[in-house]
Amino acid sequence: MPQTTELLTTLKKLLKRHNKTYADVAARLDLSEASVKRLFSEQNLSLQRLDAICSLLEMEIADLVHEMQAEHAKPISELSHAQEKEIADDLNLVMITVCVLNRWSLQDITRHYNFSETQVIQRLAHLDRLRIIELQPGNRIKLLVAPNFVAR
Repeated sequence: MPQTTELLTTLKKLLKRHNKTYADVAARLDLSEASVKRLFSEQNLSLQRLDAICSLLEMEIADLVHEMQAEHAKPISELSHAQEKEIADDLNLVMITVCVLNRWSLQDITRHYNFSETQVIQRLAHLDRLRIIELQPGNRIKLLVAPNFVAR
């Protein structure tokens, strides 16, 4: 698949994930909804328009490219012994890892447990270094584990 197609496919997925419609994009670009649909179908977005759409999603073009590349990365299906040991050595990291694997956000974790935002971010950064998650802008969490992930 050509990169332009991959990039726009990723952009559409992100719009959907953020509950943004073509009408929202049209309002941001000061165009009609039909014009926005045409831009996507013809794969004819200028960098300025792409930047404006990314801004609507509170991200940069680089974040979009990174998201596109991450979609093609092979997710891990199990932890290595070293990864397991690092997690097991810190009970707070164990708790946060379980929450993350159950798709909890940073806000969910701080709301339900007695962790400060800083404590959670430090543990999330650790999980990022272990390549279990990708800590994204705005402290969003992207799991890098396969859907059939198993903990031994």
